Amino acid sequence: MTVRTSHQAENELLARKMLKAGFTTRTVVIETGLPDKRIRTINKLFDEATLARIKLNRKSHSTRTHATLLQNKRLRMHLSAGIRFYLRLLSDDLDTAMRMTKRRRDIDCLMKAYSAYRSCIKDIDGQSPELATSSNIVKIDINDFWSIVRDMSEEIVTMKKCSDCGCSHLVSERHIQTDCPFCSNTRETDAA
Repeated sequence: MTVRTSHQAENELLARKMLKAGFTTRTVVIETGLPDKRIRTINKLFDEATLARIKLNRKSHSTRTHATLLQNKRLRMHLSAGIRFYLRLLSDDLDTAMRMTKRRRDIDCLMKAYSAYRSCIKDIDGQSPELATSSNIVKIDINDFWSIVRDMSEEIVTMKKCSDCGCSHLVSERHIQTDCPFCSNTRETDAA
């Protein structure tokens, strides 16, 4: 007979919440330390309606990297705004929140931030970002948020404040795309 520790029970509860929120199995394994097989077993315990909603929310079974996510200006704009929700939930001070992100990822804050982001986008576009069908709507899921936060904790991605408009935006020191997506969007719109 296997005895579960409270730490293992907490990880299984976190795994359940993450799966329900639409995280990929790989991401849940990384965050909880539980084996793949246990995650799949937990996933099978959901009822049919919940499983259908999870599959609808999960864009794919892979996680996009920051290199893919940050090369597109509109994605950078949306992710920058969404990650600001996450950082604000951690702390009112951006620098403090960035330091906290380097120490550990807060999955509950990440899920709340993604929910807030989805609500805002749904109000603007009339459609949830992961269900977007129009090519004009940016398609982002919770795994994209997690990927950026993971890379922030590894100091691959950071937030930079624009000296022109004052908006904070995501940048990767490994890639050339460091211009502000908010300013460059405004400049292109003004020029047209």
